[in-house]
Amino acid sequence: MQLNQNTVLLYAAKNYENPHCTSIDDFNQDIKRFVIARTLLRKYHKKGKIRIRLLLNHIIICTNTFGNEAATKLLLYYCESELWGYLASFFEFLHITPINFNAQPDKNISEILQQD
Repeated sequence: MQLNQNTVLLYAAKNYENPHCTSIDDFNQDIKRFVIARTLLRKYHKKGKIRIRLLLNHIIICTNTFGNEAATKLLLYYCESELWGYLASFFEFLHITPINFNAQPDKNISEILQQD
Protein backbone atom coordinates (compact mmCIF):
# COMPACT_ATOMS: atom_id res chain seq x y z
CA MET A 1 0.00 0.00 0.00
CA GLN A 2 1.30 3.41 -0.99
CA LEU A 3 1.11 5.68 2.04
CA ASN A 4 -0.21 9.18 1.62
CA GLN A 5 -2.26 11.63 3.63
CA ASN A 6 -5.47 9.74 2.79
CA THR A 7 -4.25 6.21 3.51
CA VAL A 8 -1.76 6.49 6.38
CA LEU A 9 -4.29 6.25 9.24
CA LEU A 10 -6.13 3.35 7.57
CA TYR A 11 -2.83 1.49 7.14
CA ALA A 12 -1.90 2.20 10.76
CA ALA A 13 -5.29 1.01 12.02
CA LYS A 14 -5.09 -2.22 10.00
CA ASN A 15 -1.73 -3.03 11.59
CA TYR A 16 -2.50 -1.83 15.11
CA GLU A 17 -2.15 -4.52 17.76
CA ASN A 18 -2.40 -3.03 21.23
CA PRO A 19 -4.39 -5.21 23.64
CA HIS A 20 -4.45 -2.35 26.16
CA CYS A 21 -6.14 0.04 23.73
CA THR A 22 -9.57 1.00 25.00
CA SER A 23 -10.37 4.07 22.90
CA ILE A 24 -9.49 6.07 19.83
CA ASP A 25 -7.44 8.33 22.13
CA ASP A 26 -5.09 5.42 22.87
CA PHE A 27 -4.65 4.83 19.14
CA ASN A 28 -4.00 8.54 18.54
CA GLN A 29 -1.39 8.61 21.32
CA ASP A 30 0.41 5.71 19.68
CA ILE A 31 0.31 7.53 16.32
CA LYS A 32 1.84 10.57 18.04
CA ARG A 33 4.92 8.46 18.77
CA PHE A 34 5.83 8.69 15.08
CA VAL A 35 5.59 12.48 15.23
CA ILE A 36 7.65 12.57 18.44
CA ALA A 37 10.30 10.37 16.81
CA ARG A 38 10.40 12.75 13.84
CA THR A 39 10.76 15.74 16.16
CA LEU A 40 13.63 14.12 18.03
CA LEU A 41 15.38 13.24 14.78
CA ARG A 42 14.93 16.77 13.45
CA LYS A 43 16.53 18.17 16.61
CA TYR A 44 19.49 15.87 16.10
CA HIS A 45 19.73 16.89 12.45
CA LYS A 46 19.66 20.61 13.25
CA LYS A 47 21.47 20.81 16.59
CA GLY A 48 23.47 17.60 16.85
CA LYS A 49 21.85 16.69 20.18
CA ILE A 50 19.97 13.44 20.57
CA ARG A 51 17.92 11.90 23.35
CA ILE A 52 18.88 8.40 22.30
CA ARG A 53 17.00 6.40 24.93
CA LEU A 54 13.78 8.36 24.51
CA LEU A 55 13.90 7.93 20.75
CA LEU A 56 14.76 4.25 21.04
CA ASN A 57 11.84 3.73 23.44
CA HIS A 58 9.40 5.36 21.01
CA ILE A 59 10.66 3.24 18.13
CA ILE A 60 10.41 0.05 20.19
CA ILE A 61 6.87 0.88 21.29
CA CYS A 62 5.93 1.57 17.66
CA THR A 63 7.29 -1.81 16.56
CA ASN A 64 5.51 -3.54 19.43
CA THR A 65 2.13 -1.97 18.67
CA PHE A 66 2.22 -1.90 14.86
CA GLY A 67 4.65 -4.72 14.03
CA ASN A 68 8.10 -4.30 12.51
CA GLU A 69 7.05 -3.90 8.89
CA ALA A 70 4.23 -1.41 9.49
CA ALA A 71 6.19 0.56 12.11
CA THR A 72 9.18 1.01 9.82
CA LYS A 73 6.94 1.97 6.91
CA LEU A 74 5.12 4.50 9.09
CA LEU A 75 8.36 5.91 10.50
CA LEU A 76 9.69 6.39 6.99
CA TYR A 77 6.41 8.05 5.97
CA TYR A 78 6.43 10.49 8.88
CA CYS A 79 10.14 11.34 8.58
CA GLU A 80 11.72 13.27 5.74
CA SER A 81 14.22 11.36 3.63
CA GLU A 82 17.09 13.43 5.09
CA LEU A 83 16.36 11.71 8.44
CA TRP A 84 16.33 8.16 7.10
CA GLY A 85 20.02 7.56 7.76
CA TYR A 86 19.39 8.22 11.43
CA LEU A 87 16.47 5.81 11.39
CA ALA A 88 18.69 3.25 9.66
CA SER A 89 20.96 3.24 12.72
CA PHE A 90 18.03 2.33 14.97
CA PHE A 91 16.73 -0.29 12.52
CA GLU A 92 20.19 -1.85 12.38
CA PHE A 93 20.49 -1.83 16.18
CA LEU A 94 17.06 -3.46 16.54
CA HIS A 95 17.78 -5.94 13.70
CA ILE A 96 14.89 -4.66 11.61
CA THR A 97 15.24 -4.66 7.84
CA PRO A 98 12.61 -2.57 6.06
CA ILE A 99 11.66 -3.64 2.54
CA ASN A 100 13.32 -1.59 -0.23
CA PHE A 101 15.26 0.55 2.20
CA ASN A 102 18.92 1.25 1.65
CA ALA A 103 19.84 4.37 3.65
CA GLN A 104 23.25 4.34 5.28
CA PRO A 105 23.22 4.34 9.10
CA ASP A 106 24.56 7.40 10.90
CA LYS A 107 27.92 6.43 12.44
CA ASN A 108 27.52 8.68 15.48
CA ILE A 109 24.11 7.27 16.43
CA SER A 110 25.30 3.71 15.81
CA GLU A 111 28.27 4.26 18.14
CA ILE A 112 26.05 5.73 20.87
CA LEU A 113 23.62 2.80 20.59
CA GLN A 114 26.46 0.30 20.85
CA GLN A 115 27.81 2.01 23.98
CA ASP A 116 24.52 1.97 25.90
